[in-house]
Amino acid sequence: MANIKLKSISVGENIIVSSPNGQISVINIVDIITSKGFPALHPKLGVLVRVVGDVGTYQETLEIISVEDEKIIATAKGNIEIKNKDEGNNFAADFVNVPFPKPGKYWLKVSVDGEILTDKSIHFIDLRPA
Repeated sequence: MANIKLKSISVGENIIVSSPNGQISVINIVDIITSKGFPALHPKLGVLVRVVGDVGTYQETLEIISVEDEKIIATAKGNIEIKNKDEGNNFAADFVNVPFPKPGKYWLKVSVDGEILTDKSIHFIDLRPA
């Protein structure tokens, strides 16, 4: 198994990748989302994951999972390529109309080639009534 580590994870309303230099911006960074009612349909959610590690191409998966009942709410998958061990790479996922059935914590489960890099007690979004 490759030596891949999570460098950072950011959640916001939107992710913008600028042209031509590829700089990434996360707009309206959040860790708590409120809703007047549940189930709630969150219109736009962007997650930026940065990993570092061994040079190579890997399959990255990001799942939003209810901590309480382990139900998967949303999933994004894609390939990442690490060309330089120290620089790593970014994986950006844009979710539209994410259905949150009830208030609670939702784990941002990140795995690379099947190896889980996040912890549900640390890497989560907190959904609360407004």
